[in-house]
Amino acid sequence: MSSLKDKRRILKSLLTRMRNTFNVAAAEVGYQDKWQLARISFTTVSNSAAHTQRVLEDVLRWIDGAFPEVQVTSEEIDLL
Repeated sequence: MSSLKDKRRILKSLLTRMRNTFNVAAAEVGYQDKWQLARISFTTVSNSAAHTQRVLEDVLRWIDGAFPEVQVTSEEIDLL
């Protein structure tokens, strides 16, 4: 990735595939003007905390496997 255009292309693909594969809501929520960084957020709703935790962890593992050009530098899961 070497430009905002490249970043947006990759993120659009990642977010669309994430939504379709895991039925989560997802969006870029930070660093929109930096081509080197992105902050994304995704969420799901369930009546089971265990199911919610599993889905969110599956999404993180999927990103690592499906998008090797993306480096996850931190992650945080909050259950409400």
